[in-house]
Amino acid sequence: MKISKVNEVYLTIEVDDSLERELSDYFTFEVPGAKFMPQYRNRIWDGKIRLFSPQNGRIYVGLLPYIKEFCLKNSIEYIMEEGVENDRNVARSSVRDFALSLQPKSRGKSIEIRDYQLDAIHHAISTNRSLLLSPTASGKSLIIYTLVRYYHMMGLKTLILVPTTSLVEQMCSDFIDYGWKDEYIHKVYAGMDKGSKKPVVISTWQSIYKLHSPYFAQYGCIIGDEAHLFKAKSLTDIMVKSRDVKYRFGLTGTLDGTQTHRLVLEGLFGKVRKIITSKELMDNNTLAKLDINCVVLKHTEEESKRVKNYAYAEEINYIVSHPKRNIFIKNLCKNLNGNTLCLFQLVDKHGVLLYNEIKKFDRKVFFVYGGTDTQTREDIRAITENEKDAIIIASYGTFSTGINIRNIHNIVFASPSKSRIRVLQSIGRGLRQSKDKDSVKLFDIADDLTYKTKRNFTLRHFFERINIYKEEQFDYKIDKVNLWMVLNETFKENSKMNYQVIKLSNGEDIICTVEAVESGKFKVTSPLKMCTQSKITERGVIESLGLSRWVQVYSDQPFYNIEKNSVVIMTPASEGLGRYYEHVLKSMEASEVNGPTDEELNAIEEEEYLDEFDDEDFLTHWEVSNKVYH
Repeated sequence: MKISKVNEVYLTIEVDDSLERELSDYFTFEVPGAKFMPQYRNRIWDGKIRLFSPQNGRIYVGLLPYIKEFCLKNSIEYIMEEGVENDRNVARSSVRDFALSLQPKSRGKSIEIRDYQLDAIHHAISTNRSLLLSPTASGKSLIIYTLVRYYHMMGLKTLILVPTTSLVEQMCSDFIDYGWKDEYIHKVYAGMDKGSKKPVVISTWQSIYKLHSPYFAQYGCIIGDEAHLFKAKSLTDIMVKSRDVKYRFGLTGTLDGTQTHRLVLEGLFGKVRKIITSKELMDNNTLAKLDINCVVLKHTEEESKRVKNYAYAEEINYIVSHPKRNIFIKNLCKNLNGNTLCLFQLVDKHGVLLYNEIKKFDRKVFFVYGGTDTQTREDIRAITENEKDAIIIASYGTFSTGINIRNIHNIVFASPSKSRIRVLQSIGRGLRQSKDKDSVKLFDIADDLTYKTKRNFTLRHFFERINIYKEEQFDYKIDKVNLWMVLNETFKENSKMNYQVIKLSNGEDIICTVEAVESGKFKVTSPLKMCTQSKITERGVIESLGLSRWVQVYSDQPFYNIEKNSVVIMTPASEGLGRYYEHVLKSMEASEVNGPTDEELNAIEEEEYLDEFDDEDFLTHWEVSNKVYH
């Protein structure tokens, strides 16, 4: 076998006919999910990708290690022409000295280049091409910055490719923060001039992939950030047109786990080099600790039966539009402390719905999706950095990848996903430490619609996410919530003290806490009967409020059931009435085991509470009690 270099993109392999087919098979792979693609269904394509072309003997330069591996396995001798291998011997100490000489800063303060970052930089410079795998929040932008400065020192112009306009702005901002001037950096995305004499061009790949080869001849180094997001054909077009660019590096926090995805990226950039893991960064206190709370929402058997034959898209639509599920997510976001990132998948069907409900909170609430312009996204990111209790409702596509927010305390997966990349990138949004944060909570919302032995699609996807957590050595716990219990939150959210006044069809009025609704019944705790009574005081005859036990015979049971069809009106208790209710309950708790009698309760002096719990407060409560729930 003879291996020659055509350019910085392709090698040619000369091999006899007996090995040509074997080599072709070795570099042929089935594309995951190909059977669902129209080309496959229409029999235009066999669902396989071939990285070696027997017709011209070409294969990507970055796959050279795998060619050597093939030869070793099959005891094949090979000859390489001069220049095929680009590795060079560069002392780590010299790389370290150069990196330290840059004296990078962040927010005006000097930052330390960590050992694993130096290892990544040294490896890249020593090999001339590599796919660097380093988790989100591990400092990839500083690695890129150092590489750019190194090749700028060598007199080379660098092209940096990113998948979104937000990342163009963020990368530029990071470089300036580290200590470079914007006069060295040219930004390219929609509507911007693509030509520049500046030493660094940061561009979305979408903006330049259609340009012709002469445009790319100006560059000596090319770097792809978040390389896993590039569309294969567009990335290939750019890298092939950059045929004479010797130094090429890809950086990503995640790969999707498929061999084809990895080998295409390795072929274009170079062999994967794993820098460090998220678990290692957490253990050495570089990243925030991760607390994963998996919440499995159990739907009723009736609902599960209805959904059991749904297609995947139908199940997703059913889940994201489920009222109680969305109430649960809404109240979860409301009750979390700190800045919260709530991620959804479908904009109109889910994101807008969640935003319209959550924006009612007395907090700063932001909505970000594909249609949100770049400047607005940057403004939201900047605002959140200085907030302590904001909520961002964002689509996975906009805020799951590449957006750096140091001050995120909670992440909520409001929509199901099985994508390894999406899951890990989303988690990475919250792993950065800040001065007031050393941990982040992830709430992974799953749905159990199992009917008999048949598990629903999204529940199976949840198990795949669990496997991802296990592989990454993340700690997690699983809690189960019955959705029929969630309705209680609609009552609780209407009152700071969570108390409800119920008017029954038999004429009784009670105040209590509604804990749940099930099987046509309200489940309540601590019910007290309300009544008014006349009293003679120095100021004359007045009407006062009295509270007594609703159940006359004392009982130790914690819950009482009220038939829904016996409820005429239910409304949140006013604040004054709530305080009075609490006082009476505390008085009862302080009494003997059997509790006070009705006469003892009614004997409470009206004067003691008149100022704090006046009749106007009580009457105001009744004036707003117009909402019928049954």
